[in-house]
Amino acid sequence: MTQYVHTLVISTRNVLNELGIETSNLFFIKEENVEQFDVAVIIGLAGGLRGSLAFILDEDAAISIASIMTSEELRTLNDVVKSTLCELANMFAGAFISNLHFKVEITPPTLVIGKDIKLQQYMNDSVYRVVIPSKRGHLNLSLGLEIKGGN
Repeated sequence: MTQYVHTLVISTRNVLNELGIETSNLFFIKEENVEQFDVAVIIGLAGGLRGSLAFILDEDAAISIASIMTSEELRTLNDVVKSTLCELANMFAGAFISNLHFKVEITPPTLVIGKDIKLQQYMNDSVYRVVIPSKRGHLNLSLGLEIKGGN
């Protein structure tokens, strides 16, 4: 499982760097399964890995990151922000699976918005949360997997 978490961190950092979003060289891994959030984008994984990847952040960080990606000064959690976050989650998932050595398919993103909503992933194997600090807020990635065939 740790090799998948490492791959996710490297892949995510590469995407963020390409977008000009500076991240800390430090990151935190927590083996937690419940997450409170304002905004989350969830992408399902199928094939060699079965599970889900969730990109979780607070509303201010969501708006700030979307502003960078669109080169617009966005102030509210509008449709542009929502669409941009879904695209960013697709970029994270695409970069992650492209660094694996077997086939993994992803689902279209599901966007969840609310105040202090809790997300819990149910997997036979571990669920890990990766926290990547940035100047735009903490980016939380939650990876929950059921590993098939010993990959």
